[in-house]
Amino acid sequence: MPTVDANGKVVNVTKVLEIPSLSPSSSSRQKHFTTPTDLVVFANSTRPSSIWLAEHGTNFITEYLIDSHNVIRFPTSSSPRHYITLPYWIAESTDHKGFWFNEHEGNKIAFFNTTAMTLLEYEIPTRDPFNGYTANALTLSADPNDENKVWFTEFNHDKIGVLDRSPPIPFDIISSASKITILSLPNN
Repeated sequence: MPTVDANGKVVNVTKVLEIPSLSPSSSSRQKHFTTPTDLVVFANSTRPSSIWLAEHGTNFITEYLIDSHNVIRFPTSSSPRHYITLPYWIAESTDHKGFWFNEHEGNKIAFFNTTAMTLLEYEIPTRDPFNGYTANALTLSADPNDENKVWFTEFNHDKIGVLDRSPPIPFDIISSASKITILSLPNN
């Protein structure tokens, strides 16, 4: 919260909230996040208010439920060339039903629908072996005129691109399970 002088100049800033906060029973802090890089705040009638953030080093998109202080993590998928994806920037969609984020080492732009709780990752077709097979999609911006589009930079190739999520995906995966575990089989 800023404190201003008579001329409107900010002279002090007071922190009103910090997550994680000090535990009431001790002076220790509970660690909630690892390498958070960007965030967006959502509040709607179907879900509790939450902060969504990109955890860069852990490859997670994380939801922090403000009222309950619960943390829910959603992993991004690795690429054939890099096991890390490094989600970084977040841009809220204009329909306020989700957000875009970049995976600059995963060579993807992704959309997380916060209403349906679904994640769609779109591979960027630029793959130069001299740049680690990645376009390095570094920054992005939701198109203010079209809720289905996001603009992004390809840092390694001096280009910009646009992704349109309106064409339907030709398949769907539906499961009644609330948790799915994928195990790797031993090599034969």
